[in-house]
Amino acid sequence: MERSGDFVLLMGIYEDTSAACRDYQAVKDLCYEINELDQFDAVVVGRQDTGGLKIFKKPLQPAPYAVWAGAGLGLAAGLVVALVPDAATATGLFEGGAAMVGLGAVAAHVSRGLGRKSLEELGERLDSSDAALVVAGSTTLAGLVRPALASAAEVRTTPLSVDIDQLGADARAAQREARGDLYPRSDAAMSRT
Repeated sequence: MERSGDFVLLMGIYEDTSAACRDYQAVKDLCYEINELDQFDAVVVGRQDTGGLKIFKKPLQPAPYAVWAGAGLGLAAGLVVALVPDAATATGLFEGGAAMVGLGAVAAHVSRGLGRKSLEELGERLDSSDAALVVAGSTTLAGLVRPALASAAEVRTTPLSVDIDQLGADARAAQREARGDLYPRSDAAMSRT
C-alpha cells in the first residue's frame, strides 16, 4: 500500500453481521490468493442489541502502515471511528488510552481526507444499516476486492487522500502524550509495535 497519497474506501452495507463476516473472509482469502495479505485492511461493524455499533472483526495482522495506529487498526477502522466514535470503545479492543488516541489520530486523518460531504453521506448510510464491511486499499486492490463483497445490498466506493507518514507521526505523538511519557520509547521502536 502507498505510504502517502490516494486510497479507496469500500463500504458494503449488509442486512446482518454474519453476511458481512462472510464477505470479510472472502476479501481476506482473495488478498491471500493474490499475495497481498499484508495489505489487508478491513473491519466489520455491526449493530448490537443495545442499538449501538461495534467493530466485530479486524485483521489479526495489520497492514504494515497500520502497525502504529493502535491495536493494529488502520484506515478502515479509522473511518468507522470517525463516523461512530463509540464503536471502538464498545468493541473492547483497547486496554489503554494510548491505543485509543492513536486510532483517534487515524480517524482525524480519514475525516480530513474524505471531506465533510463524503463523511456525512457514509455516516448517514452506516446509521441506517445493521452491518457494514469497510475495506481500505489502493485503487488497484479496491478494484480486485469489490467483487468479493457479493453479499452486500449496496457498496459505496469513496476516494481518500491521506499522508501515511504524517498520520504515523501524529498517532505516535498522540500515544506519547496519552502515556504521559511514563514509558518513553523512540519513534523507531513505536513504528515496530
